Amino acid sequence: MGQEIVVPLTGSPTARFVTVAGTVDADGIDTSHNTTLQRFTLEFNLSDLHPGALPPPLSDYGLRASAQAGLTSINNSDDAPEWTWAVDRAGTLIRNGKLVLAVDLAGQGGPDSEIVYHDAVLSALTYQVTVLVG
Repeated sequence: MGQEIVVPLTGSPTARFVTVAGTVDADGIDTSHNTTLQRFTLEFNLSDLHPGALPPPLSDYGLRASAQAGLTSINNSDDAPEWTWAVDRAGTLIRNGKLVLAVDLAGQGGPDSEIVYHDAVLSALTYQVTVLVG
């Protein structure tokens, strides 16, 4: 569950300033490869997570967004002794009239023979997205 702030703007009945923030599960990461640097892109449908603040249909016309994401739940245990994670980029896109947060991650570490499950190392991300709908 996340938080949201919606501020109506004067000049247009649909214009609004929106900030949404929350935590999402980092599902979709496969760390069963070798020790080379691995890159992952995770997408989260913000219109579904915040339907009151970002109701569809949205379009690229008149919409400006700024996104940030960070590592929330990260640990090293005996099962994952040498993994390093980073958020490379966070951005937004419109897909089927809904606002989607795209987060590019990078991870590296662990021996070649070791299979590391992402939830033992990285299980969640935080996000904050500010949107101007005009």
